[in-house]
Amino acid sequence: MSDITLINKRLQEGNLSRYQLAKMTGIAAPDIYNCLNGNRPLYPGWRKKIFDVLGLTEEVEHGTDE
Repeated sequence: MSDITLINKRLQEGNLSRYQLAKMTGIAAPDIYNCLNGNRPLYPGWRKKIFDVLGLTEEVEHGTDE
């Protein structure tokens, strides 16, 4: 599962908006929107902040945490 898919799934599960994610991570809302729409790369630093805020881990991404 891709990072973007995981993030969108977690947002949906937690009933969080992309705007709320931006506020929680300190990443500008337009950057969040563009990343999650595939118009901008998900930079490693942003990815780490988002994963930390949403409680996602590398193990979840690679399917070993199921």
